[in-house]
Amino acid sequence: MCIIIAKPEGVPFPTLETLKICNTNNDDGCGLAYHKKGGKDIRIKKDFLDVDSMCGFITDNITDEDSAIIHFRLATSGLVDFGNRHPFPVTDKDEELRNPDTITDMAVAHNGVFSRWNSNK
Repeated sequence: MCIIIAKPEGVPFPTLETLKICNTNNDDGCGLAYHKKGGKDIRIKKDFLDVDSMCGFITDNITDEDSAIIHFRLATSGLVDFGNRHPFPVTDKDEELRNPDTITDMAVAHNGVFSRWNSNK
């Protein structure tokens, strides 16, 4: 099952060691969504080559005062690529769902499988 970390405003990020452990256990890709305190939009970034590059991005761009969702994927279905990493923007536009670097007003990460085509209908 995927690992999802919710980091509220004012709470420190998990340590680099903790993030590396999460990535070791769920190594099909990592991504994050964050909201700058006082800002309007949420940025989703999930095109990291590895957990070290994600940690570098966090250090350079996000403070403890910002909120974030960090996701470590363990693929159960779908391609193992940037587009299937989480978080996702909440939208009905397929191209935005797979965009590895986007800005939105709402983001989500989940455990499980969403299927657009349900054979039970």
